[in-house]
Amino acid sequence: MLEKTIRAKFSQGVITPLEKLEGTQDGTELSVTIREKSNLTTEERIALTKSAAGAWKDMSDEEAQELERTIYESRINGSRAQPNM
Repeated sequence: MLEKTIRAKFSQGVITPLEKLEGTQDGTELSVTIREKSNLTTEERIALTKSAAGAWKDMSDEEAQELERTIYESRINGSRAQPNM
């Protein structure tokens, strides 16, 4: 099985590759994983990460445990919307 990451553009409901798909025959069914490219710069990403540091420090143990429980439940339940394909 060939696994490859390529750049693509989504426009008017269609995903169009921005690179040639070498080694893939016309008509081949593919599995596609969507990951939206962020418009943030590296500096902005670093600043956001630093701003989140220590966010739990003023929470009570009970509040921190509830937040942790909520985070894990959302991961297990897959609370993100399913992509429309």
